[in-house]
Amino acid sequence: MDPLFVAFLGLLLLFALIALHVPIGPAMGLAGVAGFAALAGLAPALAIPGAEAVSAFRNLDLGVIPLFLLMGSLASVSGLSDDLYALARAFLGHRR
Repeated sequence: MDPLFVAFLGLLLLFALIALHVPIGPAMGLAGVAGFAALAGLAPALAIPGAEAVSAFRNLDLGVIPLFLLMGSLASVSGLSDDLYALARAFLGHRR
């Protein structure tokens, strides 16, 4: 198939899925896999999402994000963030 025609069909599929109230992430994923399947075949198109998921979990840089959120949550629950704000206000409150 012509790649431009496949792109047009992919956009139509994307908008149809959004109109059916499918969340945007899965709708984009389904449209992308369907378009790639039309261009390269079904087997390579079904192999890519699994390979991308594995490579995303192997990336250790992204592990920092949930740990940072956990640290902020623990600081908020323990009252540490209130104490740090009071300390910063005591040291820097006179400067406006």
